[in-house]
Amino acid sequence: MKTLKTIRWLLLAFPLVLIAAKCIDQDQLVRDASGDWTIVGQIHNDTDIQATAMVLSGKLLDGEGNVLASTTASPCPQELSPHTLAVFELHFANSSALDPVSYDVRPISGHVQDDPLPLLGVTFSRFTATRLGEGARITGTINSTRTDARPYTGCLAFYDATGKVVTEVTLAGFGGLTAGKPQPLSLPVPLVQAGATSVRFWLVGPTDSSDLFASGFQAAVTDVMTIH
Repeated sequence: MKTLKTIRWLLLAFPLVLIAAKCIDQDQLVRDASGDWTIVGQIHNDTDIQATAMVLSGKLLDGEGNVLASTTASPCPQELSPHTLAVFELHFANSSALDPVSYDVRPISGHVQDDPLPLLGVTFSRFTATRLGEGARITGTINSTRTDARPYTGCLAFYDATGKVVTEVTLAGFGGLTAGKPQPLSLPVPLVQAGATSVRFWLVGPTDSSDLFASGFQAAVTDVMTIH
């Protein structure tokens, strides 16, 4: 198997937007069921700066550094809060015939705020992950200190035994939460790569934006869960 290298950008400045110390890690280039290439991984914010509306760029490169294909996508969650992380998936449509030697991932746009977004006000309890045929099921209980009927969304990152991301899943359709009322959660994922051994879950929102995946709050995230 060819070993590909990624170019990690730790510092990026552009007009009116400064995103510093955003570290890409646990990334790799994988093929989907149709043979197309996808870059998956994590982006960390190791600063005290709140970033919002993040967009990442991904490029496939040949041996001379020429761009074979490019694409953009937002990480999940889009709000990269201080000292947190997000997962990303950069898919290259109709790329199955390409033979990249390396790839490049970097943040290309976003906004920064002087103050962090407010905390989501939730805690997680009894979260577990279980194999379910070719997929998996994540279950647990969400406890909220706030009542909000607006929709919530979510993200899942599946990892292999080396800790690298193998799949990112973006989730919609969560209802509101009620303060002091535990909310059971059961998330069936129909298809998960056989090499996935662990998973992490983010709860994102609430939002009244036309973009369901944009939020005015810091996302809440579980620890990494072993898939049993």
